[in-house]
Amino acid sequence: MIINLDITLHRYPCSILSLDVQDIMGSHTVNVHGSLTKNKLDSNGRVIGQEVYRKAKLSHDDSQEEEEMPDIELVQKEIKNNEGCQVFGHFYVNKVPGNFHMSSHAYGRIVQQLASMGMLRFDVSHTINSLSFGENAELSKIRKNIKSEFVNPLERVTKDNGKGINNKVYEYYLKVSFDYF
Repeated sequence: MIINLDITLHRYPCSILSLDVQDIMGSHTVNVHGSLTKNKLDSNGRVIGQEVYRKAKLSHDDSQEEEEMPDIELVQKEIKNNEGCQVFGHFYVNKVPGNFHMSSHAYGRIVQQLASMGMLRFDVSHTINSLSFGENAELSKIRKNIKSEFVNPLERVTKDNGKGINNKVYEYYLKVSFDYF
């Protein structure tokens, strides 16, 4: 199944943001790729560049393709400048119960370094610009017959921690059914 998303994290740097997926079949993928793009945002929400959506190396297994971790000085600068990140595109999941979440799991070593420096202050203030499940052609048919708030109930949802409130977690629960028409 395809998941289409466009989510803006207003004060969370792209360089340590990953999208992770897990399901009841035992799959747990950290830093999913699919067709995702990350726009780097300045503190005013303007696009200042694009972050390469790189897959982090999770173990010392030599058979796994190694990709570089972000530079710690770069991450410190992004946090200090209150940079944000817009993630958009699509990725695929199995048609079984599961979840996807935005995190820094793929960048644990960098997160540990930030914590030891006293810079572990993640602000997950965000806006869900759009979130949909399925192919665009199918979604168009559904939108013609059903009110949009039932098709995309989280669209345009914004949560703002406010300045100074960090390390908060937001969870959303949806049941996606493909029993239509």
